Amino acid sequence: EELTERAEEVREELDNLQQAAKESFENEENIPDIERSQLLRRQIARRCVYGADLNPLSTEPARLSMWIHTFVPGLPLTFLNHNLVTGDSLSGIGTMEEAQEILKIKDDTLAAYYGQEKDHIRDAKEKVEQLGGITEAHAEEVVEARETQAEIEEQLDDFNVLLDILAASRVNDEINADDIRNKDIEDLKDTQEYNLAQETLEATNQLHFPIKFPEIFGGESEGFDVILGNPPWEETVAEEDAFFTRYRPGLTDMPEGQKREVIEELKKERPDLAEKFEEEKEEQKQRREILKGGPFPGMGTGDPDMYKAFYWRFWSLSTSKASIGVVLPRNAFFAKGSKDFREQILEKSEIEDLTILKNKDRWIFDITPVYTAALSSFTKREPDENTEIPIRGPYTSKEEYENRKEPYRFPVSDAKKWTNVYSFPNLSVLLDNKETVEEAFEILNQVPKLDYESEDSWRAIPYRELDESTEKKDDDYGRLMHLTEEPPEDDYWPVFDGSSTNYPGTELWVMDRGSRFGWADPDVMLDYLQEGRERSRIMKSNFSQNWIHSRSKLPCKNYRVCIRNAARVDNLRSVVSSLIPKNTFITNAIPYFLWPRGDETDMAYLMGILNSVPLDWYARRFVEANLNYFILRAFPVPRPGDDSEIKQEIAELSARLACKSDKYEEFANRVGVECGPLDEEDEREKVRRLDALVAELYGIEEVHLDAIFDTFHEVSNPPEYWSEKKQDTLEYFDDIEVGE
Repeated sequence: EELTERAEEVREELDNLQQAAKESFENEENIPDIERSQLLRRQIARRCVYGADLNPLSTEPARLSMWIHTFVPGLPLTFLNHNLVTGDSLSGIGTMEEAQEILKIKDDTLAAYYGQEKDHIRDAKEKVEQLGGITEAHAEEVVEARETQAEIEEQLDDFNVLLDILAASRVNDEINADDIRNKDIEDLKDTQEYNLAQETLEATNQLHFPIKFPEIFGGESEGFDVILGNPPWEETVAEEDAFFTRYRPGLTDMPEGQKREVIEELKKERPDLAEKFEEEKEEQKQRREILKGGPFPGMGTGDPDMYKAFYWRFWSLSTSKASIGVVLPRNAFFAKGSKDFREQILEKSEIEDLTILKNKDRWIFDITPVYTAALSSFTKREPDENTEIPIRGPYTSKEEYENRKEPYRFPVSDAKKWTNVYSFPNLSVLLDNKETVEEAFEILNQVPKLDYESEDSWRAIPYRELDESTEKKDDDYGRLMHLTEEPPEDDYWPVFDGSSTNYPGTELWVMDRGSRFGWADPDVMLDYLQEGRERSRIMKSNFSQNWIHSRSKLPCKNYRVCIRNAARVDNLRSVVSSLIPKNTFITNAIPYFLWPRGDETDMAYLMGILNSVPLDWYARRFVEANLNYFILRAFPVPRPGDDSEIKQEIAELSARLACKSDKYEEFANRVGVECGPLDEEDEREKVRRLDALVAELYGIEEVHLDAIFDTFHEVSNPPEYWSEKKQDTLEYFDDIEVGE
């Protein structure tokens, strides 16, 4: 629009550039064709395109790329140092409004508050306008542009000091922004606050956008009209395993005990590596504190993911009607930690496109194929009641992406009801009849969620027992878990982790596959767990004091239904639920269920639902790599009454499939089933019938069950037995008679 309004002025400038380019050639015969589009692209790059990167090795190639893309024969290379800069976009101040909030300035601009409007900000903006007016038709003008940029930086140096102090005050409690409110801005560099700020921000190269781009952030309307970004996805944490794997390949694949021995050996052999790791830990700690203290909602808990800070930064750096396109991990659109971001874009913008790409064979990025990327774009404008969210994918290759079909669309209101954190589903569009898939998804969503609360029904709460990364030892109790292949003493109890389950596999109900995370002395561990139980808020709010203080009721002494935390969507099965034997400890890799209400029949019933194909298919719409509690609690689990024949049969089938050895005999007796080995054919029939019964209980039709099987393995080839399993299940479903 502005280009159209200034058409005459633009044409005149392009004509002058074209003439300057031609005059640079001595021989007219050598003058190439120079089109206006080339010249226009060059000027747009100079005046409209901005960029920032933490790494100078990225900034310089970006400038080179832009030079190549906008090169015009006969004209010098443009000065891009003002537009493309190096710095940490997250540690500095993003907008003038952000700075004013720290100083609690409401009715005035930051510059006017310090009495510097004329001498600093306005003059700097005038210099930038002067910089933009330099056409750079000749080499001398490029030199002039460089000198003008230096003058801009010098004029804004005092404000740069001020913003350093304000940015650091969000992290360091010793820096009080109120202490500099009445000081002259020219004197701030000599203050204790500035010295503390330099120490606090030592691990960063803070970039203050109002200083770097005063023409964008110094006026009434701050921000960019369009933002494109591909931010880093890593957490701000230095992992010991990952660090030492750089120097000892294969370390992460070793058993836990051997891994620790190798790391300790490396530290002794290479003390320089141990020192380097400690330096990285400290640097990441500083960055972590900067992110937690910054204007990034939801970053205050856990190890902050950098992409979360970046999407908030993109939002704040954009104008009120801006368009934003950003490459994010799919976690951004379903993980609990990104709830605030999803709520913001649902309430304040319209999503133009959301395309999911699975990094199979590294066709997108040269990183682990586990990651799934989301190509997202949205525009800041208020959605209305008819606004829909379009989702495509997941696509596992360039060919699939190029042949993509129409997206699945769902109302914004639906995204707010599927889970309590506004997670977006991952729906297949690989079938020609994708409407059937959408219908199946909607039917399953009508069923009560796992966290459904009713006095007339059982209740199961996901819970963890031990953290395998932090609870190996306790200061008061000593060594809790012994990471050895064999028990140190005969009476030690095993500690199971995720590798103890049959994952990914087909015998889902069987827990003990022979692998052990370690062993624990029950005399020590039971005291430790009992003390934790008595402190637990979940225990206190759901169980009686008699139950909590009764050591015989400790979950580890009784049978438990567990569920594997790792839930890769591209494995044979995502949801793996098993029965835990008595006298066993388990890590957070396999959370289990507490039962404020319910008996062994309810436990077996839930285990059967979780291991069914329909439930697993639903789960695969949301899981990425882990079965987080917010996803688990939102699983649709039918709630028939205790007099339901179909519920009873599902419980009996499930219990029978789990109770294949005599250590589960007591559980089998309580449900009313036999205990012992199953021959292959009998087991196969029980699994197929259970899947059919669950499908019947959900209320889906045969066409939906058929589509569920066909779209279950979206990102890998289905195993050979899958088509047979589908056919058998459909036959059971077609002829189903409860109690048969």
